Amino acid sequence: SKALEWLVSDSMLAEYEEWRSIQRYVLATVAFSLEGWGTGNVVDWMDSPEDECSWVWGPVDCCDKIVCDSLGRVTQIGFDNNLVGHHIPRDLALLGSSLEALYFCCVDYKGSIPTQIGMLTKLEDLDLRFNDLSGRIPT
Repeated sequence: SKALEWLVSDSMLAEYEEWRSIQRYVLATVAFSLEGWGTGNVVDWMDSPEDECSWVWGPVDCCDKIVCDSLGRVTQIGFDNNLVGHHIPRDLALLGSSLEALYFCCVDYKGSIPTQIGMLTKLEDLDLRFNDLSGRIPT
């Protein structure tokens, strides 16, 4: 996958704890699930090994960002209205022990909601409005 290729090309990979490598991989799968992604300065983070907690998908004044806790674990992923998605990545389940909020509003994701979303045991807030999704939200 593109996300895995990106991760293994990171010169800092050997320095990361396992959970952080997984976290970076998951965020890359989200980024690569978007059509039109990679244009402009929205994704400068892909060119450098900076801390993923500072990654921003779009303008800083909107919800297009990643939020982390004090330990650096991702608790929120959010973006809306800027990009067009294909399918919600199943690998989001790998953030099951930290992800509390997922805002995928108005991205035009298609298909069914992955059953793996039900593995996000800490998830409290889920916004999937204005997508072309089918099925139930897994629990």
